[in-house]
Amino acid sequence: MIIMKKAILLTAVVSVLVITQTFTCFGGKTPEQALMPKINKVIDMLREAGPIEKGELKHKDIYPVVESAFDFRILSMLSLGTNWKRFSGNQKNEFTDLFSRLVTKIYLEKVEGQDLQDIKVEYDKTEDVESGANRAEVHTFVYHDSTETPVVYRMILKSGEWKVYDVVIEGVSMVGNYREQYRKKMFESPESLINDLREKIE
Repeated sequence: MIIMKKAILLTAVVSVLVITQTFTCFGGKTPEQALMPKINKVIDMLREAGPIEKGELKHKDIYPVVESAFDFRILSMLSLGTNWKRFSGNQKNEFTDLFSRLVTKIYLEKVEGQDLQDIKVEYDKTEDVESGANRAEVHTFVYHDSTETPVVYRMILKSGEWKVYDVVIEGVSMVGNYREQYRKKMFESPESLINDLREKIE
């Protein structure tokens, strides 16, 4: 994982869970309108927990909200790249489930003990993505601990609902990071990678 300064790292972690403002889009509902209630709920839970009690915040309380905001199937597929083809149908389902839980667990652990009261997000612009239909990139700036961090949310409209499938923080793609990690690990079987995920979650 790319090393960042502490303040930037915390901002990056929280930015995965934050999005605001409006954008005229398909189906009468903007990406932000679909995400705001869910994301605001996560942020409220983290803030209410406080820096001392945050370690006691249960993963099971946060995960359902995060899962509803992200398309972890696409995130998993892109993170594995061409190795996605090596997985059977059942293995793809299991990997997606475990991967989504691991991502949530990692980010939740990184904000434990931190004070999030000064987090602020400002909307910059929204752009259509030429490479695919019903996709958009929402550009924002996240402010925390006197640090400004540019964050781009890559979103897709599926079955009438906007969901995040990648987050780009200071030009670094979350999907790209995981793809590089799994590219190096995929010399063994898909089952070995699934077992590795299972052990990390436990």
